[in-house]
Parts: sequence; structure tokens; C-alpha cells
Amino acid sequence: MMRGICAAIIAVQAAWAAAPVITELRPRGAELGRPFTLTAIVLTGLDLVEAGTVATIVVQVAGFAIPAVFTVRYPEHVRSRQDS
Repeated sequence: MMRGICAAIIAVQAAWAAAPVITELRPRGAELGRPFTLTAIVLTGLDLVEAGTVATIVVQVAGFAIPAVFTVRYPEHVRSRQDS
């Protein structure tokens, strides 16, 4: 029984220690979700108007490139905010 209580206390302490990480990652998840959602909406529109393969590929590439660039630049943004 004591091991279970100790494990629970350690888990709570770890969660409190991770709170700043969660605070930083929540906006990142939202920012990453927007381009994928927008890509899906645009692809649906392109499919409805039968825009063709080239337009679909361009939207797909942009839909993956924008979040990739954001992912690469985000750690620098967080470090600059922490230094301020």
C-alpha cells in the first residue's frame, strides 16, 4: 500500500514539474492543428471543383511545409521568451 502512495506522490510531483512544458506545448498543438485543418478544407474544396492533381499536390506540400517550418522555429521562439 505504501508503494502505491509513494508512486502517486512522485507522479504528482512530476506532473507539477512538467506544468511549464505543458503550458508551452498547448499553443504549439493549436498552431500545428490549424494548418492541417485548413489543408483539409482547401483539399475538400479542390475536390468539389475538380481542380486537378497539380493543385492538390501544391496544397498538400504547403500544408505539410508550413507546420514543418513552424516546428523548426518554435524552440528558438520559446528560448527567446524565456530569456526575456
